[in-house]
Amino acid sequence: DAARVVTGAGGGHGDPREREPDRVAGDVLDGYLDAAGAERIYGVRVDPLSGAVDERGTAELRGA
Repeated sequence: DAARVVTGAGGGHGDPREREPDRVAGDVLDGYLDAAGAERIYGVRVDPLSGAVDERGTAELRGA
């Protein structure tokens, strides 16, 4: 049987800052990404313990 490895930070398509914040939060909760990476790469501010997206903080990071 072949082994399967699943990792985060793949190439993806499009602007990372257009990714849905809830999906980024899910990646943080699943351990694929830390909260600092979520902010730096995706412009999403997320609580690493609860997975709650800070909507106002995310809007500020994304320049909305």
